[in-house]
Amino acid sequence: MIKLHLQTSRCSLRHLSESDLYEAVELFTDSRVRAYLGGPISEQQAFVKLQSWISSTDSLYVAIRAVTTNEFIGIISVCPHHENEYMELSYQLLPKFWDQGIAAEAIRTILIHLKESSSINMLVAETQKKNEKSCKLLKKLGFKPQQTIMRFGEEQIIFKICL
Repeated sequence: MIKLHLQTSRCSLRHLSESDLYEAVELFTDSRVRAYLGGPISEQQAFVKLQSWISSTDSLYVAIRAVTTNEFIGIISVCPHHENEYMELSYQLLPKFWDQGIAAEAIRTILIHLKESSSINMLVAETQKKNEKSCKLLKKLGFKPQQTIMRFGEEQIIFKICL
């Protein structure tokens, strides 16, 4: 696998690795991050999930870090969607980095990278309808709402984007 190393003015984007584990666990244990993702999980469950992500061969898991401080910001993933027809873009950022445009900056860079160096030509993103900030972000990035479904006991919107 070619090592991913992308950079924006504020973010360094690299494959998720063992060195990210302890900081990334917070994404899964924080109730604000997990509010629309089924709620927080235990540290042990988070470690197991992160280990499987690090060793994944069919998906892309990217750690977002601050360029200037190397502080852990979050994760962007591109992995098979529930129906396996398309790849799905997902993202989680620590709350202290919300509302600063960092998610849009990092995701935009990943979208460009996928367009230029992968065979992926369409992505989906699924989010709860009541997660208004995520819906707004996806629209800002060029994703278009395609359908609304019930999954995990909540109304979800599936967005699509052509790369």
